[in-house]
Amino acid sequence: EPGSRGIWAHVSSRIFTLGNRFYAGGMAIDFDAYCNHSSALFNTLSGATYHSAIFFEEGVKCNTAFANRCFANNNAIAVWCEAVTGVTENNTIACNVLSGNGITGGSDLGIGGRAENKRADRNYAFNNQILRSSGRAGMCFKSHAKQNYIAQSVMADCSTNIVNYSTRPF
Repeated sequence: EPGSRGIWAHVSSRIFTLGNRFYAGGMAIDFDAYCNHSSALFNTLSGATYHSAIFFEEGVKCNTAFANRCFANNNAIAVWCEAVTGVTENNTIACNVLSGNGITGGSDLGIGGRAENKRADRNYAFNNQILRSSGRAGMCFKSHAKQNYIAQSVMADCSTNIVNYSTRPF
């Protein structure tokens, strides 16, 4: 039970989280505030009730979440920008299994930003499995996000599949 965060990669680069197991806590892996060129690979993450199993936030760039297993979290993987001016961009989310997330109203995969100068753009999510999501959505696209690429994912048994909160077309 890691408490607030399991791994907090804050204003850093080349942090590699490989094969870890996290249960409970606020967030399992948090790539935060200009953390660049880092990876979450082959981790098993469950029970993150405050925020996300994997969180790409606040202007991070060129990070990867690959082949992680996220079970029963509030959000499985979130891509967001809120507190810093800039863009959370060019992050890759591929080949993850996201199952049973959204336990307190979150989603399995969410992308968005707080304002026009705090965006989430040009992120790439493909070949993910989203199963049994019970929260807001299996995939949730929020405002202040553009040119994000989502492809070849499998969604099954979700209470809500895709929600788009964007105020304009992508």
